[in-house]
Amino acid sequence: MPKLPILGSFGGTGKGRGSKDGNKLSVARIIKTVVCVIAFLGVMAGFSFLCRELVGNYLLLVLPQASLTANWLARLAIWVVCLAVTINIMAVLVRPVWLAITAYFLAAIIYVLIIGASEAMLVIAVIFFAGLSSRLMFVVRQLNNQINFSIHPLSDKNNVFFALLALLVASTFWLGYSQDMAKRAFIIAPEIKSVIVDLSVSQTKGLIKKQKLPLAQEKMAITAASQKVQEMIEGFEKPLAPFSRFVPIIFAAILFSFLMTVFLFLGIVSLLVLKILFALMRLAHFTSFTVENREIKHLIL
Repeated sequence: MPKLPILGSFGGTGKGRGSKDGNKLSVARIIKTVVCVIAFLGVMAGFSFLCRELVGNYLLLVLPQASLTANWLARLAIWVVCLAVTINIMAVLVRPVWLAITAYFLAAIIYVLIIGASEAMLVIAVIFFAGLSSRLMFVVRQLNNQINFSIHPLSDKNNVFFALLALLVASTFWLGYSQDMAKRAFIIAPEIKSVIVDLSVSQTKGLIKKQKLPLAQEKMAITAASQKVQEMIEGFEKPLAPFSRFVPIIFAAILFSFLMTVFLFLGIVSLLVLKILFALMRLAHFTSFTVENREIKHLIL
């Protein structure tokens, strides 16, 4: 007899069958379902607003600015864990399934509205919605096949969910870089080139000072080294000119790979939080278990 979690009545056991108890149970489930959906959409909105910050300040991740970058990444980690928890609660508890899919659709719309509607963002939102819906159907099938409830099916497809979140963040970075590139007409952002020059010159300074040259010659050597680095960057940029539109995509792909590594750790954290939260929800009678009898069909001789 499979043991499945449900959104039980307030203070109930999830076993009431009378008309009066049934009505109370239905009302309680509706209220709790609305709470779960609103919590998910609220977290999605918060995550989207954080991504929108990246559109206007994409260099935050390319040129780390100590406290600002750390603060943004810390908030990203919190929103990602919250989003992972709420979306997994949706996958386990919100029924019928079409209601969860509708919530995913609304989440995709929220992302587009907050970031800004464009063809590219609409495509990303469709991919996000399709990916979440596909993962949901897998999780539901696995949960229905369980004898006793566990969150194992959620961990099986966690990488899909985090890949979708990394795609959303990387897409907003791509959008910010592309808009700035169109506005200021560059291929590699001047701020990035400036950092490359500074790093190269700082290394050259050390080598020049070891030669103990006169001050005037030392300054000339440093200036020449700086100009040489700038010429090298410009020489690197020229062949990229016909493919300039792909430069933001390359940077976004690098960011996506980095985020996937970080999100794998956050996935473990989110599952631990989810276990604790499910236990607390059970103690608070927000959820309960239902036991189902099912007919099993075997082929025999």
